[in-house]
Amino acid sequence: MTAVVNPPENLASQPASELEQPYVYRRTELVEPDWRRFPGWADVTEAEWRDAQWQRVKCVRNIRQLRAVMGDLLEDRFYADLEADQKQMATMSMLITPQILNTMAPNAPTTP
Repeated sequence: MTAVVNPPENLASQPASELEQPYVYRRTELVEPDWRRFPGWADVTEAEWRDAQWQRVKCVRNIRQLRAVMGDLLEDRFYADLEADQKQMATMSMLITPQILNTMAPNAPTTP
């Protein structure tokens, strides 16, 4: 049987800002990595990048499109491994928005 635990009454009367925190939160400014580091998006303007329709149209759906975006930043064996994994284990197709792909390896080197 599950026991119902009610918070102490004095907590309900205190504003959240006055409650003691159990741990310290680190504040980190979130900065989007520069998408132009990928050869396939080198000429994409900020207006295009921020456009939701452009993001939908430019989703990466297959290995050929991923190669077009990444250029020579990934080795051929990566694509071979990806293709083998897709054939053997994939339960759904690839669909990666540019913004998500951009944040997967934000500090990745721009040379192989």
